[in-house]
Amino acid sequence: MVDIIKMLTKKKCYPNKNNAKFIVIHETDNEDKGADAKRHAQALNNGNLEASVHYYVDDKVIYQTLDYKDGAWAVGKSYGTALVAGVTNYNSINIEICVNKDGNYTKARENAIDLTRKLMKDLNISADKVIRHYDAKKKYCPRKMLDNPKLWVDFKDKVKHGEGANKMTKYTIVYEGEVDKVLAQIISWNYKKNECRVCDIKDYVPGHTQNLYVIGGEACNKIGSITKEKYTAIKGNDRFDTLYKALDFINR
Repeated sequence: MVDIIKMLTKKKCYPNKNNAKFIVIHETDNEDKGADAKRHAQALNNGNLEASVHYYVDDKVIYQTLDYKDGAWAVGKSYGTALVAGVTNYNSINIEICVNKDGNYTKARENAIDLTRKLMKDLNISADKVIRHYDAKKKYCPRKMLDNPKLWVDFKDKVKHGEGANKMTKYTIVYEGEVDKVLAQIISWNYKKNECRVCDIKDYVPGHTQNLYVIGGEACNKIGSITKEKYTAIKGNDRFDTLYKALDFINR
């Protein structure tokens, strides 16, 4: 687990009024370069934010900004009928995941998983009480995990089960469409079955492979919006050219 740095404040909170029963996951929605955990923690301490949370998490470090016993200004406003009733600023620990463009969101999300598991243990909070801001107040947050629901399923699975949270597949081949699926499966025959995974791009969860291969122009055009991981593109100018590129890759 990465380091947790304390930068505690009594600003924008309800001092000594929190009895934590829930852990609520947020994302900063701030993609500006440099908008990392430290920058947000400093902004809160300087009184420059209108809301507050207990933790800011990025790809390198975690900043704690509120004591557990202090209620955050985080889940007070309702945006619709809650999916999970009874969540307030007086019974929740709130975690913000940074989404700055110059950071690694995949790693930041993994760090948030580690932090959540620690808090569950420290505060005796069960996995079913780990929720999204969306669940608590219907706000569209955390955006990336709402846009790609499999990321939230993955998050909940890891905080619940723990085992295999950081399990890595040696090779992953991502495709889109039935034609490229066939090519991906053919390429996978070069590897041991338990070392290689083939998946549709819509099902790809970042951060679990050592070597990422993306086959076909359609998948290559989309992968950048899903992950910042380095990958090998296997594509040509058309389907026939992609077939030749795949054969070259197999015979390399």
